[in-house]
Amino acid sequence: MLGEDPQIGIALTQAIHSSAYQAADGQNHYAGDACGFIIQLESGRTIYYSGDTTIFGDMELIGDLFTPTVALLSIGGRFSMDPFLAAHATSLIESEYVIPIHYETYDTLPGKVEEFCQYLNEMPGVSVKPLKPGEEFSF
Repeated sequence: MLGEDPQIGIALTQAIHSSAYQAADGQNHYAGDACGFIIQLESGRTIYYSGDTTIFGDMELIGDLFTPTVALLSIGGRFSMDPFLAAHATSLIESEYVIPIHYETYDTLPGKVEEFCQYLNEMPGVSVKPLKPGEEFSF
């Protein structure tokens, strides 16, 4: 799994983000470690889903080991990477496509796709694929 032999595989990655929820009684409860995923398809192509995270140095290692074709990266800011940090993460991962996620879902998330694209303008070979709810992407 996730080696040179093409087969479907999944690997868990770290994500740096708090994880808790508030129960009906008003108490906050720890909800486990945040995480991301690497998904390897039978074709050998891989997808990296960062989850809600900030940038971290091992994103370069994820790029080196798994060479993701597609990276889904948070750009919302405040609770995760903002567009600037997400663009830098894109340069570490070196995926062919990047799908911005976790933005414009709350008024408190300032990150915008247009700003993310501006930071990526100087990165040839990366195609940004913003998706609307329900929209699909094939590669």
